[in-house]
Amino acid sequence: MALPLYLVGLSHKTAPLEVRERAALDPLVALPAALSALGKGVVLSTCNRTEVYGVGSPEKARALLLARGVAPRHLYVKEGVEALRHLYRVAAGLDSLVVGEAQILGQVREALFLARRQGATESLLEKAFQSAIALGKRARSETGIGMGAVSVAYAALDLALAVYGDLSGLSVAVLGAGEMAELFLTHLKAHGVGRILVVNRTEERARALAERFGGEAFGLPALPQVLRQADLVVASAAAPHYLVGPEDLPRRAKPLFLIDIALPRNIDPRVGNLPTPTFTTWTTSSGWWRRT
Repeated sequence: MALPLYLVGLSHKTAPLEVRERAALDPLVALPAALSALGKGVVLSTCNRTEVYGVGSPEKARALLLARGVAPRHLYVKEGVEALRHLYRVAAGLDSLVVGEAQILGQVREALFLARRQGATESLLEKAFQSAIALGKRARSETGIGMGAVSVAYAALDLALAVYGDLSGLSVAVLGAGEMAELFLTHLKAHGVGRILVVNRTEERARALAERFGGEAFGLPALPQVLRQADLVVASAAAPHYLVGPEDLPRRAKPLFLIDIALPRNIDPRVGNLPTPTFTTWTTSSGWWRRT
């Protein structure tokens, strides 16, 4: 008897960044609405993928993603054992942009939790996701997949080191106070930077994160001030629109390097087209890092 499980999704392997932005489902509004429309299902929506898992026909899930401006060529559809095998690869970190990243296992767990909270799971989906989470844990404890630089946040630091060579004395600003920002600052702390500036919509969250790393906290209204002071900006805020555009960047005597690891993006890609050598922006894309 065939396994009645399906998967419809897109990822960094099949869709460019601008398409993945359209497909991303925020956990407060869009994701609950999607689960309500599906009836039963689990939605895994991360920086580099949006995948819908369900039981029965995949047509509702396919229609949901197409309605968000995703073209059919960007989607993959897997059914039965192939859908389960794909979920296992995702949970183990084998399908990530940075192979072996640790964050994806927590995101798989969170996807199941959010579906449960909406009453959208059923026995087969529960078994599939619980077994995938168990397998992901085994992969990290019994193999070397979790060794080395295995997060987008670490890759951002690696890129900064490749550009500057030495980060000591620099002023580094982080937009956002979530998991990616925390990971980046954790990796950064051994490099002797001069100042750490944390900017967040909620200043209390910025303060809590900044205090852990000896940094300074700012609310979003202070972003123009931070952009004047920073040498390096890493953007990872959960925002539905650009936080930094060409009009927000002050005239500077020294270069400003911006790295955008958020989805949707925090930095307007037009920043990379400014007629000056002092602004350089990089963003994650389907290949690796792309200058914009």
